[in-house]
Amino acid sequence: PRATDPDDDSWDLDAPESSRTEDFVVDHAAAVGLAEGIDRAGLLQLSYTAGRFPDDVRAESQRALTTHPGVVILPTTFRVVERKELSWSMVTGQHATPQAARRALVDHLTRPVPKLPDTPDMPELPDWMKVDEKEQAIHDRAAKKFMARRRPNELLVR
Repeated sequence: PRATDPDDDSWDLDAPESSRTEDFVVDHAAAVGLAEGIDRAGLLQLSYTAGRFPDDVRAESQRALTTHPGVVILPTTFRVVERKELSWSMVTGQHATPQAARRALVDHLTRPVPKLPDTPDMPELPDWMKVDEKEQAIHDRAAKKFMARRRPNELLVR
């Protein structure tokens, strides 16, 4: 996260999450502040040019500079990703603040299965959703260490 991103220090996993996109209007002509105006101006002439993009995509991107000349900078969102051996995978959805993403990670580690009603007709969880006690203890310890830090941005779970 950037120093200018809204953030807080709460670890309340059940706190409602604010939205930075609710009531956000996508309007390239809307008045904006000086900094966003400068950012928008810097983006006006950008189009796909790299060879990894197909010819038709590059051509359409170039045409869009004149047919759709406006630029809108969307609100920043945050999410938790997991580093794999050769790639990254998403762990959580998008969140309005870095702390909301951190809370989502703690929730993921400490509440791996959604609370389901305990009824006789409730089917058993599939194996891929189950977490054994040893693995859950590892996750609980990792979450506790993570929450002991102020605004942490990385976690190594062993």
